[in-house]
Amino acid sequence: MKLQIVTPRRGLEWVRQAFHVFTRQPLSFATLFAICLFAFLMLGLVPFVGSIAVLILPPAGSLLFMIASRLASAGAKPMPMAIVELAGAGRTRLLALLKLGLVYAASTFFVFWLAGVLDGGALEALFDALPDAKTTSEAAAARVADPRLQFGLLLRLVFAGALSVPFWHAPALVYWGGQGWAKSLFFSTVALWRNKGAFAVYGLAW
Repeated sequence: MKLQIVTPRRGLEWVRQAFHVFTRQPLSFATLFAICLFAFLMLGLVPFVGSIAVLILPPAGSLLFMIASRLASAGAKPMPMAIVELAGAGRTRLLALLKLGLVYAASTFFVFWLAGVLDGGALEALFDALPDAKTTSEAAAARVADPRLQFGLLLRLVFAGALSVPFWHAPALVYWGGQGWAKSLFFSTVALWRNKGAFAVYGLAW
């Protein structure tokens, strides 16, 4: 597997290709999205274990859409073949993908915990106050206007963006490249850094 260096304008081409692939099989992609959303919602209803599973599954979920995109580009129907293909990935790759999910869950928990510490618990205080019948609209508005809350939300956005860098290509590197979870995170980061111009244009285009 060889790293490709592309020009910044390639970011616009990625967006165009995304729409092209989607329009080839819109119903299949919509169905896949609905299935993933339903699975996440159902897991979210399971106390503790379900919440952890929701944090572990995003790398596998992103890989599922990568497989679906590859199938659609080849003229095949993504559903249900994307799910079948991922399920048959083999023990080694599925185990590496699970490890990737565990690292993602731990990293997400850490950065959001850190954001909660840095904003003084403003977001948590807002969530605690909203269900309380004694909380007046004025008190709720005051909490929303708290600069610490705005700072905390910005921190979470920045942390989530930074966390996406090592995990952007990692599932694909595990699945198609046969790499371990640690190497996939490293090379995903290198790939984005070496092509930061294209990814900047890609983000701005969206």
